[in-house]
Amino acid sequence: MDYTGVLTQYSYPKGSNGEQSWSIVQYIPEDICHAIFHDFGSGACGYNSYCSMSNGRPNCTCPVGYSPMDRNNPFGGCKPNFPLGCGVGDASENLEELYELQELKNVNWPLGDYERLQPYSEDQCRTSCFQDCLCDVAIFGNSICWKKRIPLGNGRFEIGNSKALIKVRKGPWDYPGPTCSIDKKEKSILLGSLSASLVLNAFLLILAPLILFLKPKRKSDRIASTMNKAGVLIE
Repeated sequence: MDYTGVLTQYSYPKGSNGEQSWSIVQYIPEDICHAIFHDFGSGACGYNSYCSMSNGRPNCTCPVGYSPMDRNNPFGGCKPNFPLGCGVGDASENLEELYELQELKNVNWPLGDYERLQPYSEDQCRTSCFQDCLCDVAIFGNSICWKKRIPLGNGRFEIGNSKALIKVRKGPWDYPGPTCSIDKKEKSILLGSLSASLVLNAFLLILAPLILFLKPKRKSDRIASTMNKAGVLIE
């Protein structure tokens, strides 16, 4: 089994004259993109990514406007490069001026749709997704419009009549993510707490050896006081 989760069976001809080589007999499963499929799972490639097969192994791809969560892990899923959802931008703005729908043929994220509209034309599906701040992706096919929001699971390439309409932000958008800042008052409290902790630790380090040194001496004094005049220890 390799790192993709696919078990590959190889064979080597018996009595080879040196010109033969290992050959692949089968892959298990044959299509891991469709084999890993669950209502609450991310699929073979992680959330917001889609899976396609090449030479028996999965390839994971981020849709336009998305980038890998971890560039060292192709199966870790993808994240949007811009903010999505309700409350983004000016409420008075037309969402069609902020976003555009990028078309991705033969790609689907089955399950997880929160609204199904039919019979619908592609233009109606596009308009509905534009006007709905919850809609991040719409899948259109056979006069049916499935509206979905991230995170998208079970993404995969599949031949058919459907297409994915990916909502992406128009133009450049700086989205550095959340930051953490500390104001001057909080900084002073933090520094004061650290200073007090350092002083207390230093005091304990000095006090501990003195306690250990004095304890045996006190014990010997108590033993001497319990001896009678004949030199017999009274317990």
